[in-house]
Amino acid sequence: MKRFLVAILLTLPLLVAQNAQNVGTIPLASQSTIQGLAGTTSVVSYTIFGNAQTQGVPSYGVLAQGLLTTANAILYTAPPDTTAFISLITLANTSASAVSGVTLAINGSAATATYQVMPGVTIGANGFATLNSQAWEVHDVTGNAISGGGSVTASGTPTIHQLPVWTTATDVKGVTIPNNDIVAGNTSADPSGKSLGDLEHTLYVVGGGIAQAQTVTLAPAATALTAGLTVRWLPVAANSGAAPTLAVNGLTATAITKCGATALVASDLTTTAVAVATYDGTQFQLLNPQAGPCVSGIIAAANGGTGVANSVTLTLGSAAQNWGTLGTGIVKNTTSTGAITDATAHDLVGPLACAGSGTGTAQTCTTSPTFVPAAGDSILLTASTPNTGDVTVNANSSSPYHVRKWQGASVLAANDLLAIPVALTFDGTYWEIQAVGNAPALSGAATTPNGQTCALGSTCNVNNGATQHSVAINGAAAAAIGGVGPGTTNQLLAAVTSSDPTLKSLSDLNSTEYAVGSGSVTAMTVTLAPPATAYTAGLTVRMLSGYANSGADPTLAVNSIAGGPKTIKKCGTTALVQNDINTAAVAVLTYDGTNFQLLNPQVGGCETSLNGTSIPSTATLAKTIDSGALALAVSQISANACQAVTPGSVNSVGSANVVATDVIEFTPNVTIKGVTGYRPGDTLTIVAFPTTGYVNFDVCNKDQSSAVTPGAVTLNWRVTR
Repeated sequence: MKRFLVAILLTLPLLVAQNAQNVGTIPLASQSTIQGLAGTTSVVSYTIFGNAQTQGVPSYGVLAQGLLTTANAILYTAPPDTTAFISLITLANTSASAVSGVTLAINGSAATATYQVMPGVTIGANGFATLNSQAWEVHDVTGNAISGGGSVTASGTPTIHQLPVWTTATDVKGVTIPNNDIVAGNTSADPSGKSLGDLEHTLYVVGGGIAQAQTVTLAPAATALTAGLTVRWLPVAANSGAAPTLAVNGLTATAITKCGATALVASDLTTTAVAVATYDGTQFQLLNPQAGPCVSGIIAAANGGTGVANSVTLTLGSAAQNWGTLGTGIVKNTTSTGAITDATAHDLVGPLACAGSGTGTAQTCTTSPTFVPAAGDSILLTASTPNTGDVTVNANSSSPYHVRKWQGASVLAANDLLAIPVALTFDGTYWEIQAVGNAPALSGAATTPNGQTCALGSTCNVNNGATQHSVAINGAAAAAIGGVGPGTTNQLLAAVTSSDPTLKSLSDLNSTEYAVGSGSVTAMTVTLAPPATAYTAGLTVRMLSGYANSGADPTLAVNSIAGGPKTIKKCGTTALVQNDINTAAVAVLTYDGTNFQLLNPQVGGCETSLNGTSIPSTATLAKTIDSGALALAVSQISANACQAVTPGSVNSVGSANVVATDVIEFTPNVTIKGVTGYRPGDTLTIVAFPTTGYVNFDVCNKDQSSAVTPGAVTLNWRVTR
């Protein structure tokens, strides 16, 4: 009878996944809970089936599993900013004795009657109970319903939160806009500069067009295809093959590729998954293809690889180089034969940090790696003290060179070189300071659109039509400032350094959420400009990581924001696998209020098709965790007894990734119809069960009176999840 119950429970996930609908379910608002307890601890197992929305995509199947205890516990919590729909809860008594006091509740303790949806019931030995949106029932071990059922009396009405919507435009006035910051249109009387998190809603729309000619209309509109322009849209049709196009706000229809310039396959775009694409200057790169992700892994030696993870041998020109033998830094091609070697400081484009020491007239510093300065080299010097006048810098114990400004024309004045990071570039004679320090005196004036004349360096009111803007004029030459009119709803004004600022569209802003990452394989960091100031749901980062993740649950810290770093997940709350983030592909991550969700995992994604065949949205996919072979023990088994299992030895094999909730499939590697103990009519049975770190098999003798010595049997096994 236990096997009958197990068979029912094993088939329930598939039945629920195939029939999950929001109608006839128990809705749970964001952060709502299901709680429960039982009169006997750890013998009543629970399984909660239903649907939870993740990034707008429904996820059907098992939401939670575990064992009830005598103390009230939270069994499931609805994800933030979404509504979960509970279709079925099963409660199975795994003991040979009846268990009383089995209770379920919503949004409160199961010990309090006010919150109970199923009051304390008794489940008989090896029996089970079920609960749906209409009623609960108790069943005996054979599956027959027995007395004690009743209707569900849920407490509290689930709440779906709504966001306020602003519909009227308000002029922007009296706003000081820092360099590279932005102002967003809203209805407040005093809008202020906004961070990147305030703009994410402008990047998502519902798409239009057809399967191979996708269109989107952004508001505010993108006015040009600019490298870095990123669009998130929900396609109205799945692509039917390679080379679909995307037209943004009526601009030129542009090819969509993935993994660089790789052509899409059918259903890389679907109508259920939000598509994310970035324009690279030539085409839109789809960052989260649904049918065929960009997969990396180990290349076997037989196929020309090294057989070692993260170690690949490439032949460039006439020289073969095993990249696994190189250092952890940057590499370069240095010879005509194509040999790959570690790069030196001269090969780096960015300046190297150099912490100074010395006096106000002579500073020394050392970079890592070190180098002898040559024309065109740059350093980022942090002087130990401000200069008092003419000053020299000796980098890496080479030679002291004077620091000059304005293209070598002027000796530094006192405090031109402060004790802060300052970029210096060597011109072969001097270290040139990069526009830091006392600027030359400026002269002239600027004329505003209303005819007002303003001296350079002053602040003037610019009246263009109906709205006054406070503009600080601080350019290098006199020029008219025009073209800045009153903004409309959601219009953006970007601070620029030119003498003619204009209203900016969405395409001017996309580069602000992309940056090169740093940190480590488990703790990644990224710095955005303008900086993100808070972890706000919807905050999206596009990052070219400096490291590939080494396993599950790496973290990401953005602009050193308080409250970080945050864990990175995929497909909702699924843990990452090794190399889901790599150093070659731009990673796209959106903060959901709890974790950063990786939208384009490189190894194991949220695919909706397999080998070109679409997977129904109601299907539950299983993933192979491990596999192998095991020879069963041949020692004698007493009547009505089972062989003792020794973890990792007798009838057991170690598997590091296995957990107790996994599923084990097995089959003999040859026919066993002639093997003693397993022949037709013989009495031995084999049952597989997982424990943390092990795959185990119970071999039991059902003969009530005679011992059996089994013949040799080898099982092929596979663990799925």
